[in-house]
Amino acid sequence: MKKGSALFFIMVSFFLAWSVLGWGYSGGFIDLITPIGSQSLGNGGSGIVWGLDSMGLNPAGLAGVENLEVNMGYLNYLNDFKVSRLSIGLPTVWGVFAIDYSVFQSKKWPITTEEEPFGTGEMFFEQDSCLSFGYGRRILKSNIYAGIEIKKVQMKLYKYSSDSILFSFGIRFYNEGLGFGISAENLGGKVKFISEEERIEATYRLGFGLTVFRGKGGDLDILFDMEKRGEATPTFIPGFIFYYGDLINFNAGYRIDDGENGISTGLGFSIKAGRNLHFVLDLVYSDVGVLGEKNGAAISVLW
Repeated sequence: MKKGSALFFIMVSFFLAWSVLGWGYSGGFIDLITPIGSQSLGNGGSGIVWGLDSMGLNPAGLAGVENLEVNMGYLNYLNDFKVSRLSIGLPTVWGVFAIDYSVFQSKKWPITTEEEPFGTGEMFFEQDSCLSFGYGRRILKSNIYAGIEIKKVQMKLYKYSSDSILFSFGIRFYNEGLGFGISAENLGGKVKFISEEERIEATYRLGFGLTVFRGKGGDLDILFDMEKRGEATPTFIPGFIFYYGDLINFNAGYRIDDGENGISTGLGFSIKAGRNLHFVLDLVYSDVGVLGEKNGAAISVLW
């Protein structure tokens, strides 16, 4: 097989994998760089998730950041892909400002041909990055919250790269444990690797959340989201969050779409280290159907 033919075969295979996984022109790699807390709910919770975990989900939830918060996370996907992220949230009298930098990396595969079966010396890989600026706040003294994100995305595939600017908006009604959220993610972006330019498909979410139980045994929130991207079949995400005091929380979500159903779970631990300082450790495990699994961890520092 000629070198060019081998490279063409690899690229076609990779783009087919993109379509199966929901990446590529759908902008779905951005779904993989959402925070660990969102991952543990199957990227559900747009009506009830607060804080830095709402970035990439519904920026209105940024209004829930009450202290200076720094979050660092790592996600392993199918053993061949890694996601690293750093997020910072700062509450002010004008609202909450946030910044997030995430990097998505694949392993490197050597390119081989019949003439050079041990490798040509070139490597095939993918590396994407996303720098996000977010803002969220409560609207006056009402039960309505709003937020916005601006994302600078760079996607690199082998020798080719493409940059794009994306916008996200979200709004949420929340009152005494009842929440409704609407968000539009990744608006306005386009990608161009070689010659043809394609629009990145936006993702729209509608979410509902309700606190169904509060007591000495803990608090239980249930949620239900609908996610729609382009012409793809809508994805439905039921789930729940169980809080045992301020120490432990357990999350679970199940993605129901056009065949790649999968469950996501997460466990969080809060450790107080002083009067105003405490740490939060989050763990996540998700089943991605026939494709495998993803797992990761994140640590947050709040003061």
